[in-house]
Amino acid sequence: MLFGALDFFAKVHGLPWSNQSSDWFDPDNRHRLYADVLVAHRRGEYAPKPFVWVYVRKGTPETLSIWRYNAATNRGKWVLQSPTNTGVPGADTPNGTWAVYARFLSTRMTGCFPHGECYNDSGVRFVNYFWDGRAVHYFPRLAYGFRQSNGCVELPLKAAQSAYGMMHIGTPVTVAP
Repeated sequence: MLFGALDFFAKVHGLPWSNQSSDWFDPDNRHRLYADVLVAHRRGEYAPKPFVWVYVRKGTPETLSIWRYNAATNRGKWVLQSPTNTGVPGADTPNGTWAVYARFLSTRMTGCFPHGECYNDSGVRFVNYFWDGRAVHYFPRLAYGFRQSNGCVELPLKAAQSAYGMMHIGTPVTVAP
């Protein structure tokens, strides 16, 4: 979550920082960023969007939940729960936490499943990339809640649209067993 918060702060303030690079491992960069965060806090500068956290559980059934913090009430709550799909064996959705680094209302996705079937899907909607080509997005399926993607986190249409409206660059996405 720290990576997501720092990435979002850097983007809002126009700072050269990326959680997708080695910036985090350079102590000088890290200390400069922390100093900038403290200065912004002392000035009363806060995030222009609420903090949201995406939690993907690869249990049975697989689910995606979004938690949103409301600064006005100093409270947070779960605001979206949906069945979801993660990656098939050999194209697993990895466990961990990453920050959203790119977003598209609609884009083309290409690739090949481990068993050799390839795809070239245009018009994939409500896409939030969070790690190495993995994204939270809409994809039409007959059912959701089990492993059937090529590593992405797939959602039904209404849930994907809602999630896209709440997520932004820097939103942390946690994938857990």
